[in-house]
Amino acid sequence: LIDFLCSTGVRIGEAAGLRWDAVNLTDADAWVDGERVPPFCFLIHQQYTRGEMKAVKTAKSRRIVPLTVALSVQLLEWTGKRHETVFASRHGQPLSGKNHLRRALAPAAIKAGVPGIGWHHFRHTAASNTDAVLTLAQRMALLGHTRSSTTMRYTKADLEQIRVGLEKVQ
Repeated sequence: LIDFLCSTGVRIGEAAGLRWDAVNLTDADAWVDGERVPPFCFLIHQQYTRGEMKAVKTAKSRRIVPLTVALSVQLLEWTGKRHETVFASRHGQPLSGKNHLRRALAPAAIKAGVPGIGWHHFRHTAASNTDAVLTLAQRMALLGHTRSSTTMRYTKADLEQIRVGLEKVQ
């Protein structure tokens, strides 16, 4: 789940609401909810929050997200059923971000010496990791943002990249 969030930048509710039938792990186009999903991509069109499956936050939040080769391989190793969620509890229900945070992520973060980590940190990680390789418009599309100012707040400046840029100026 953490690999998925850091690579794709999706919100925890979007990951929890992702169903196998919205993930295209083939080399041909697929159709999900009337929308074309290209090969090795998935459609974010619903979210699972507060115990309820519902539509995503905004029209921009409804988006196609490409999968990396590594994520595709990981997902191909899982054999999900067509209408089950990709990230499910041990009882087969959609993952509760709040419960999973309390039971798994927070204790693991404390043990690792980084208390206070939450799901949204992984979304910021995805934004920062893609800053040097994607345009602002591409990062906005990846994160499902309407405003560029929102996307810019997600990115943390890399001091080494700034240093390299400064060296080029001189």
